[in-house]
Amino acid sequence: MKKIFRMPTPVKITGRTSSITNAFVNGIIPVIEPTEEEIESALETLGMDKDHIVCAYCGNPYTEWDHFHPLIKDKMPTGYISEIHNLVPACGKCNQSKGNKYWKTWMLSDAALSPSSRHIPDIEQRKKRLEDYEREYTPIKIDFEEIVGKDMWEQHWANCQALHDLMQESQKHSDKLKTILHYLDEHYTENISLDQLAEHFFISKYYLSREFKKEFGTTVIQYVLAKRINNAKELLRYSNSSIEEIAHLCGIDDASYFNKVFRKMEGCTASEYRKRW
Repeated sequence: MKKIFRMPTPVKITGRTSSITNAFVNGIIPVIEPTEEEIESALETLGMDKDHIVCAYCGNPYTEWDHFHPLIKDKMPTGYISEIHNLVPACGKCNQSKGNKYWKTWMLSDAALSPSSRHIPDIEQRKKRLEDYEREYTPIKIDFEEIVGKDMWEQHWANCQALHDLMQESQKHSDKLKTILHYLDEHYTENISLDQLAEHFFISKYYLSREFKKEFGTTVIQYVLAKRINNAKELLRYSNSSIEEIAHLCGIDDASYFNKVFRKMEGCTASEYRKRW
C-alpha cells in the first residue's frame, strides 16, 4: 500500500518568502499590451506565425509567454518589464525549469527539464533564432529607483523585508507549536497539565493555552481528551479489556470521569459504544 500512498509535502511558512519577493517585484512592473503587428513581427523572427506557435526553447506546444530576460535577479528587479520584446512563447516545462536564469546559459545547461538535458534535436537552430530575436529587439529596461525616488524605493523594500522577518518569527512560532503537538501525540496517556507543558517547553502556560487554541481551534486539554477517547474507541472495538482497564490505558484513572467524558464526546456510554461492534 505504501507504493500507492504518499503524504502531502509539508509546507513551511518560510518556504513562501520567494513568493513575497516576487509579489513586491511584479507588483511594480509595468505591463505593456502589444499590438497585433508587434506580435506578428515577434513570431516571424522566431520562425512562427499565429497559426503555428510552439515553445521557442524546445518546440513543444506552447502554454504561455515567458520573460526572455528575467524580471528578478538576486531578489531585486533587473529593470526588464512585461512587454512583447521581452516575451517568447514557452511550454510549462521550459518556463518552470528556466525560472530567473539567463536564457542561453540555461538552455545549454544540464538543468532539469532544460532543452539540453531533454536532448532537443534542433537546439542549435532554436538558439540561433533566439539570438536573432535578442539582436533585433531591444527590450525596455528601466531604473525604478530613479523614477520613484530613493526614499519611496527604500520604503518599498523595507516593507518587503518586514514581511520576511515576520514570516521567520511565524515559522519559529509554528515549529514550537508543532513540537508541542507531537509531544502530546506521544504522551497523551500520561498525566499532562498546562503547568507541566509550560515547564517542559520553557513558555508561559497562558501563552501556550492562547496560541494553541488560535492555531488548532481547540484547547490543549480538549485535544488530549480527544486523543484519549479515540484510543479508547479502538480498544473498545478490538480488545476484551474492561472499561476500567481501557480508561487507565488511555490515561484516565477515574473510570467514572472517563464515562462522563466519553458520553459527552460520543453521545453514549463506553459500554453502549462497545455493544455496537
